[in-house]
Amino acid sequence: MKHVPLLRMQSFRRSKQGPILLGAFLLGASLPAYSAASSDIRVTTETFSYPGVSIVGPTDPSFEGEVRKLFGERASIAEKLAPFLLILKNESPRTIVAYTATWRIKSADGNEMPLAARYMYPMAISGPVVKGDLPRDREVRMGEERLVSAQFEVGLHINASDAEKAFSTISENQSEQFRNLIDVRVSLDAIVFDDGEIVGPDRSQLGDDFTKYVDAYQSLYREIVSSLNAGLPAEQVFKVILDRKERDSAASMQAGQSSNAFDLVAEQDVLGWRHEHGDSDLRNHFLRCTRTPPFALKRAILYKGAAQ
Repeated sequence: MKHVPLLRMQSFRRSKQGPILLGAFLLGASLPAYSAASSDIRVTTETFSYPGVSIVGPTDPSFEGEVRKLFGERASIAEKLAPFLLILKNESPRTIVAYTATWRIKSADGNEMPLAARYMYPMAISGPVVKGDLPRDREVRMGEERLVSAQFEVGLHINASDAEKAFSTISENQSEQFRNLIDVRVSLDAIVFDDGEIVGPDRSQLGDDFTKYVDAYQSLYREIVSSLNAGLPAEQVFKVILDRKERDSAASMQAGQSSNAFDLVAEQDVLGWRHEHGDSDLRNHFLRCTRTPPFALKRAILYKGAAQ
């Protein structure tokens, strides 16, 4: 049996166009194709054993009903993308701020390919912000759910028309390279709560990278507050950040990779906030956004692993 390394798709930035998050980066290969008409594919959904967090796979009897909650009468638009779908449900009292969904794919010739899609929302980690301080990120709060694939996740304020167009585009772009697909195992590799607890085996290194992503924002917040406290004018403080963003952007394009993507997105968001809100409350705003004590991961004790 042939195995290939884990392929990761990772989401760095919030969608600027509504609920469908398509700004992901695929490392190593193209997304496998699948036709909803292929009924010979065996799909298994692994149980995520942690209180209040569950996943619903495409073969679960409740899957269609859950999708209908999101899309209403147009629920069929998601069918063409199964089995590379799952629904993440958060019924815990805490907020999920990052997670990795995985699909372990097996073809008739014995080849296996594990796909992992990571979704990370660092702006959900902050101090005691007040209404209007930060735009709502796409974190999964108590009582919310997301329809998740390796290319997008859907949950808040669904625009069924936009979703249908996006799903159709994804379907049309899929190749036929996995026509002999026979088995898919759907699971969660890891989730991170807003208090820093991480649950799951985390083979995708979600915890380490999410911590770096949060640090990119938090270090900027602290830098701004410190500079303003020292008496530097706002124009000078943000000119330093703008120059750094331009250097990071140029370096990223030159290297042809996203090694500094966390810093770059954080810089863009901070600059964008000032552009939208002005300078009247800069210091207090970024002081409220600063997490005290700093964000830190801690391993969950109750997690028992996926059911086999």
